[in-house]
Amino acid sequence: QDGSQTGCDNLEEIFEERLTTIGRAVALLDKWESPRYLTRVWCIYEQFVAAKLGIQMDMILPPSEAERVTQELLRPGGVETVRQAVGGIDVAAAEASVVEDENTVKGMIEDTVGFAEVNRVVSGRMAQWVSDQFYAYIGSGGSQ
Repeated sequence: QDGSQTGCDNLEEIFEERLTTIGRAVALLDKWESPRYLTRVWCIYEQFVAAKLGIQMDMILPPSEAERVTQELLRPGGVETVRQAVGGIDVAAAEASVVEDENTVKGMIEDTVGFAEVNRVVSGRMAQWVSDQFYAYIGSGGSQ
């Protein structure tokens, strides 16, 4: 490296410590179909670290999108459609606003667990969220 890295050497440790201190996180998805959140390297990494540490991650959608995902879940084959829409995680293709941050986060991932493991874990979290959405709807007696 050229020494111009804007991050710090213990970024992973600091990130984990802060998530642990907070103890819970919220992810705001703009939509359920290919949410922008899942194209951002920091967001995917946050999901991965939260899963690794056993930290609860609540997913929220705007009300209109929550209604749309519920309706899709009720359609024949809808659960699989939604699972695929939010499960196509590709951290190697994810971006950050600052290229140096993107490279730093991707470098940490490559040097530790690898992209495939992050993709697997975060896809699993998203599949669990789909399941939770469905069961919450059923548990509410069919009301939002």
